[in-house]
Amino acid sequence: MIKTVVDQRYIILKEINPNSNVYIAQDLKTIEVVAIKLLDLSDTKKQDAAEISEIFKRESEALSQLNHENIIKYVDSGLDGNRNLFYIVTEYVVGENLEEFTKQSNLKIEDLLSVFLKILNGIAEAHSKNILHRDLKPSNILVEGMDSVKIIDFGLSKILGIKYRDSTTTLKDYMTVAYASPEQLARKELTVQSDIYSVGGILYYLLTKNDPPIDKSDIEDKLDNIQCSQNLKNILRNTLKVDVQNRFKSIYELIREVNQEYISVYSKTKTFYLKFTNKIAAELYERGKVNYRSDQHVQDFIQKDLEKSSVFKGDRYYFIVGNSVKYQCRLSEDESHLIITRFFLLENYLKYEEEFNKGINCHVSWKVVNQSKVVPYNDDLTNVLEKVNREKQKRDVRLSRERQNNVLINKWEKYLDEESQLIYRKRNLGIYENFEYVFETNKIQVTVQKIDYQLENGDLIQLTDKKGNQITIGTFDSIEDTNLIISAKSEVELDELSKRGRIGIDVSQSAEVIKRFRRAVRALRFGELLNKNIKDIISDPSKTSVNKDRIIVDYINEKLDESNKEAVKSALATKDLFLIQGPPGTGKTTVITEIVCQILKENPKHKILLASPSHVAVDHAIQSIKGNLTKDKKIIRVGRSDRISKDSQSLLMDIQLEEWVDGVKSTSQDELVKYLSTKYKIKDSQKKAIEKQIQDLSVIETDTKNPLSIFNNNRIQNIVGIIKEWHRRLNSLDEFDEIFAQNASVVASTCTGIASRHVLNDTAFDWVIIDEAARATAPELLLPMIRGKKIILVGDHQQLPPIVGKERSMIRDNDLGIKTSDLEKSLFEELFENISEEAKSILTAQFRMHPTISKLINNIFYPTTNIEARKSAEERKHLLEWAPKSVIWLNTQYLKDNKEEEILNSFKNSSEAQVVLKYLEVIEERYNSFGPKIKVGVISGYDAQKKILTSLINPNDDKWKNIDIMIDNVDAFQGSETDIAIYNVVRCNDQNKIGFLRDERRLNVALSRSKTCLIIVGNAHFALKAKTYKGNPFADIIRFIDEHPQECLMEDIK
Repeated sequence: MIKTVVDQRYIILKEINPNSNVYIAQDLKTIEVVAIKLLDLSDTKKQDAAEISEIFKRESEALSQLNHENIIKYVDSGLDGNRNLFYIVTEYVVGENLEEFTKQSNLKIEDLLSVFLKILNGIAEAHSKNILHRDLKPSNILVEGMDSVKIIDFGLSKILGIKYRDSTTTLKDYMTVAYASPEQLARKELTVQSDIYSVGGILYYLLTKNDPPIDKSDIEDKLDNIQCSQNLKNILRNTLKVDVQNRFKSIYELIREVNQEYISVYSKTKTFYLKFTNKIAAELYERGKVNYRSDQHVQDFIQKDLEKSSVFKGDRYYFIVGNSVKYQCRLSEDESHLIITRFFLLENYLKYEEEFNKGINCHVSWKVVNQSKVVPYNDDLTNVLEKVNREKQKRDVRLSRERQNNVLINKWEKYLDEESQLIYRKRNLGIYENFEYVFETNKIQVTVQKIDYQLENGDLIQLTDKKGNQITIGTFDSIEDTNLIISAKSEVELDELSKRGRIGIDVSQSAEVIKRFRRAVRALRFGELLNKNIKDIISDPSKTSVNKDRIIVDYINEKLDESNKEAVKSALATKDLFLIQGPPGTGKTTVITEIVCQILKENPKHKILLASPSHVAVDHAIQSIKGNLTKDKKIIRVGRSDRISKDSQSLLMDIQLEEWVDGVKSTSQDELVKYLSTKYKIKDSQKKAIEKQIQDLSVIETDTKNPLSIFNNNRIQNIVGIIKEWHRRLNSLDEFDEIFAQNASVVASTCTGIASRHVLNDTAFDWVIIDEAARATAPELLLPMIRGKKIILVGDHQQLPPIVGKERSMIRDNDLGIKTSDLEKSLFEELFENISEEAKSILTAQFRMHPTISKLINNIFYPTTNIEARKSAEERKHLLEWAPKSVIWLNTQYLKDNKEEEILNSFKNSSEAQVVLKYLEVIEERYNSFGPKIKVGVISGYDAQKKILTSLINPNDDKWKNIDIMIDNVDAFQGSETDIAIYNVVRCNDQNKIGFLRDERRLNVALSRSKTCLIIVGNAHFALKAKTYKGNPFADIIRFIDEHPQECLMEDIK
């Protein structure tokens, strides 16, 4: 096998153990040295090999989640089809198994128990994740010194058991009879107590250096002859009981018993000297800790104070923490004892607990003496202090990670505090002067002179009633001059409203969302995540690793591009977290769909959570996935029906539940009628009476009006009554929500919506896939992330940033305490910049745009990435006069009145709007008789411009026969595409202020929507010299147009 390459990745270097087929190998991908265990399946039945493969998929998924210092680190596993070899790859540990270690070492009882406790802690970690080992024995424990004990070969015996199950003579080949529990030998179902029996066998070996008797009935007699305490014998008895009911019930119960024995043994054998000086004695007296300054009083106080103690290392000194005092100590020159140099009083229990937990509980006796006393040398002190030093190194690493985590968490919590304040302020936007209801449109026009915040569509608006209370009247629609246009609620009483008063926003929903964010951030702080590794990865993304890429034989989408195939394979190989950056038009949704389908194809029982900050993205992805999944895979859409697309309405949980209940009722009613027809030969009229009675859920009457009174048989009436009552309960049983959710393969929701449905709060997902992850704030992203075992984040930090509230722009950053620019750097971007290369992928095949538009986007917004256009100029040609040029700037520099106007915190530009209208009419004429309507997107950065464009163009007018016009702000266009896009610059002023248009991420979105032709309308001279705090992306665009005259055009409008 030497020099053999397993599965095209692991080259065998050296044999470790010929009896167990374990080798040292090198990972050709990472160049790291690993251990690899091989299992030859060449002589295995085809059916058994398939079963082994399926079981191992499940086992390896679970094993990859184990992350404990006493369990060998799992790296990879799989089946080498060419050689028919099953393999498991783990970290390589230079050490020996416990059997060899025990024979070569003269272990004291406390050392023996210390090793055994480490084994128990590793098993406890596995049991906490519902993983059984099934083959615990000394040869499956690796030891590299007293402090490095690792369990190996989890779950392998289950696979070997299938391989050899038809043979009664090869039990020893897949389980060690001496260590196997009676129920395992009997091939009965195994539990945690089966592992407890085996671990009892390991303790027996540690105490005797012999295997336990194969005949289980001999064990009791053998225990009496073991040289150990009676308590330890009792522990052995309770692990090795033949009857499983008489064993320890859990590994934690066993750990408690062994730990108490360890403390008892250790404290009897370890006595260390601790000296105090006359100065310390005087200070203890002055601080009231001793009544007299005599050595005996001081000695007695410290001795009693240290009856229970812990020790930790600071930067220069050792610290011993007692019941009420923390003692600062230095090591004597001859290293025989510690000397107290200073002490600190622990004023309350919280302080005591904080200090005590910094150290390790050494379980030693301290002999306290005056500094003048001569004490004997004890080399055990050096060993203990070495352990304390190692713990300090571990603590420093842990504290460094925690500090990094806390920096992020504190920033996010600060952001949430400020958002809460901003939300509170939004309850009072200012004073309204009057309002008028327009019956024809069901709109309320509210007159205001000024408002303090920029409103967003859908904001719930409140006005003042005649009693001075704030009443929600409807949702914000638009702005017309100094009037706010509100879509009125149906139940609002306009007569009860005051004609003048305070206008504000109903913030109750926003406040609830902030509460959800706080819970998610708190979960991260305290490590309450399904995948515990995510917390460390967030603080240090470079530590992220993946398994080898999955081999995918059949792709669901046969037309999937090769670059996207690579992204799918890499994402499916993740252990914890994987990131996919998808520049515009590179097929993010196609990749997500393929990933979901491949997961469910390989693991049909896996649960997937698909989330995104926006409903539009969720619905877009879920429709693509729905069309590619088999009917047995249930998809549930979570959210408010008014926010979800029509195509996704049928996937809502409530709708599906209602359909399911109706189906159950219909089936049960048909079966009942069928049963009664067979049993009692009922007539058609009686059948109709039964059906009517069941469908009427009112209580059954007992008088003659009851339709069932036509039956003389009371049994029929009783049966119908039971079915009717069951139907009534079907309508009201809340637990069906949970049952329905648990049976779903895919749950789709916004990031915040997943926390709104109580039945999903405790649901564990095998995979969490978050689309548009770069648009989510960190707390928003955490809401779905804490619920998943494996996380895939899909997004693009070069497009729209996190939505942190437009109203922040109205307040100076130094008044907020945290910069808006800091918050607009998403967690996705932070992770992408620092995560290991193997844990991220960039989609580089562009399927949307004309090659020229694609080149513009690539050069300006992705200069370090080579994005290849998959559509030719011929495929993306347009019919406008500028063809074959596809990037056009219509320069409004020479138009009169080309300046912007400010309206209620927004801007409009009327001359640009007229230019847009003119060229829309040109497009309408050019595409006459073209065929299906083409989509034209008119994009602006400002609500006021959107309003004037909508009013001027009237996109629903019958005159637009050949083009379908969509007018909206930049944010609404992310994720969508049009045949032609017209981008409205709007801004033009003498101060050269460009506002948030300087954000190249928003500009990237605006310019990358079009398939065939991109038209920019604005003052090119102004855009070129606009003031920005960093590079001016408009200058780069103008330069690109100038440098590509055959493909682009700058046209002056006069």
